[in-house]
Amino acid sequence: RTFHITKEKKKHLRVLLDRHKKDAAKSLVLSQRLFDLDPSDSLSFFELKKAYRTNGKYFELIKERQKFADKHPSVYSYLGVVDAIEEAHSKGKVTAESLNNGVSILKMVLDNYNLVDKTAVDVLDKLGKLYVAQRNYSDAIKILENTISIVTTNSPSVVNKLIYRYASVLLASGNLQKAREVLQIGLKEEDVATTNLTKLKTLSDKKEKESFKHKIPLYHLLYKVYHSAGDREQSGRILMQLKAFNPSDKFVQGRN
Repeated sequence: RTFHITKEKKKHLRVLLDRHKKDAAKSLVLSQRLFDLDPSDSLSFFELKKAYRTNGKYFELIKERQKFADKHPSVYSYLGVVDAIEEAHSKGKVTAESLNNGVSILKMVLDNYNLVDKTAVDVLDKLGKLYVAQRNYSDAIKILENTISIVTTNSPSVVNKLIYRYASVLLASGNLQKAREVLQIGLKEEDVATTNLTKLKTLSDKKEKESFKHKIPLYHLLYKVYHSAGDREQSGRILMQLKAFNPSDKFVQGRN
């Protein structure tokens, strides 16, 4: 009986949501009521996320993401909580407590789930971003370097994501020279004979079937490194390489 009553209430609320979809405030109230009826309902949660974002309530969305993760405990539901924390941070609407909570969630995932390389790197990528938000560069660098020494994947997208995050943390910490070297290794512009980053070089050399498209994020970040160092010649070279691959590249167009 309770199940059927809840089902009818959900159906009624969905009708109201559709009727008031252009009213942001009312849509938020209705989607909240819909979600509270059944926090395990992924469709209700989708409506709630949309309403919270439309109303600019990025910080408040974190709590709802956590509710959904509690009902659906999995790697990706927990990463959804961290996504909400990252989004709130990008909008300047996050607290130190939320950042700490995000770090704790990611550490819990690493400790309690048996992750394949791709998922592990996704988790570490997010952890690196949160550490940077906390200005905790040393822990970010330590965990990324440890991962570089043990990961065995030959996937160019996975390896390059790890290289990108490592270099981005170095850039954020002000170590432009090492960030440049890391990216050059990832782009195969740095000879192992001239670097101490032999484990990174070994991992980068494992990449198979790598296309230029796989390298684009690394080129974007390398441009930022050269730009931060005031090296106009090298940053210009990067833009020319990107333009040669794709003349309509928005990254290039915004910097010409």
